[in-house]
Amino acid sequence: MSDKIEFNQTSTLRLMSVLCLCISDLCLIKDRWRYFFLFFVLMVSIELFRAKLYKALLHHHETSVRIEKLEALKEHTANLASIKKSPN
Repeated sequence: MSDKIEFNQTSTLRLMSVLCLCISDLCLIKDRWRYFFLFFVLMVSIELFRAKLYKALLHHHETSVRIEKLEALKEHTANLASIKKSPN
């Protein structure tokens, strides 16, 4: 799929991840190694969770689009059948 779909949930998680990375960089500058590793691990965990959540939301979105297309096709088929049955 060439068009990337954005979800609010994943954007918020991405923002949290960037904030954790910034804080870990500041901790690295201040020579606070424990906090650096803590925030770095937290950032990696958030990114992994975000990736899984994005895949799940994308699958749900694709399924919804398929269902809508199928319903439109059924409605179109029913309209064609009613046109064929109606006398002119």
